[in-house]
Amino acid sequence: MKYILVCLLSTIYATSSWAAQLPEFSSLVDIGKRQIHIRTMGSESHQPTIILLSGPNQHWHSDSAWFSLLQPLLAEKNHVISVDRAGNAWSTTSEQASYQLFAQDLKALIKTLNLDDIIFVNFASSNITSILLGDMLKDLNVKGMVWIDPDIILPHSISLYADYPASWYQKNITQLLPHIAGSNWTEKTVKRNTTQVLTIEKLIPASYGSLMDWPYFKAVQQQRISITNQQTVAREIAHYHQDLILAEKQGMNWDIPISVINTDFELHDITPETENYAAIKKWQTEGDEWSCYIAKNSGGEYLAINDGDHLIMFQQPEVVAKVIERLIIKLRE
Repeated sequence: MKYILVCLLSTIYATSSWAAQLPEFSSLVDIGKRQIHIRTMGSESHQPTIILLSGPNQHWHSDSAWFSLLQPLLAEKNHVISVDRAGNAWSTTSEQASYQLFAQDLKALIKTLNLDDIIFVNFASSNITSILLGDMLKDLNVKGMVWIDPDIILPHSISLYADYPASWYQKNITQLLPHIAGSNWTEKTVKRNTTQVLTIEKLIPASYGSLMDWPYFKAVQQQRISITNQQTVAREIAHYHQDLILAEKQGMNWDIPISVINTDFELHDITPETENYAAIKKWQTEGDEWSCYIAKNSGGEYLAINDGDHLIMFQQPEVVAKVIERLIIKLRE
């Protein structure tokens, strides 16, 4: 009974007027079709502007909460903006929520903000959006990118990503949306929020504990409980395979240096007894090779971290910050 009450209160909070009160440093930018939530920290006098873009991980959610430690750290020396896609955090929802849509929204956002030199920091599959921007990256003044555990845009990896659960969501999305509307995902979402806090608490080094913005992290978590944001998760998973296909078709823009941080996080969870072990192992191997190839051929840096967690932004934030700093120095030279 106590847990049910917690879920009920969480749902009320996320759908009430309280949720409309944005946290410190947050704002909504009107790009015409919708409002996009951004969080801006650091001085505008520090150039280039670092834009943080998140993808999902083993916790499924895909929003600026994952930068609750990295952004304050980077903001000590940089101008930093984290951006939430449609239907994530406080961004207006869309029935077309996907990386394809976000590529267009991000283009409109950057032009609205009138930003000059930009560095993208892409976590997980958010690199799809950067690939989909293609030649527009240059027009948007994107000078370089740092990819953290990016999606691998090769046929074998794409087939693996497109398998279950993505294939199930794509097939069942029409029936799934009203199911979510009946609050059938709410308890699961609250449980995931709790698990995430416990996981991240263990990852953050004591020396960075004071920089972690827990109030912001938990405020974003509350937004995840709203029905519309829960539905966005389902929509994005359903669109995921098409996003991958379009990214493969688009191909790489080799005019912009890309540094890649590869944690090999998947090695921590697989053994020869794991289902589809051979396919997963092949994905991991070709992912290492592809990531190294991307960095080398674009003029970026490749950094393999064998003992890193997928949420490296919490576990080793200084490593991510140094890779970004080295890229900025290289661009200035």
